Amino acid sequence: MSAPLLAFLTALFAFWAVDAGDDDPAARAVPAALALAFGVLAVLAAAHPLVFVRCRRRRPGGRG
Repeated sequence: MSAPLLAFLTALFAFWAVDAGDDDPAARAVPAALALAFGVLAVLAAAHPLVFVRCRRRRPGGRG
């Protein structure tokens, strides 16, 4: 999965959590938890290339 797809899923679940209404807090908990989980994954996926490039530059013989 890529960062844009994970960000889209985060927005989708966040919208679902907001749209669930105030009558049943349990109905909002599941999409809110999914939005949080996908948000964390989106941040990690976005940071992965930066970490990869940094590690590659540190390695002896690495290009960059």
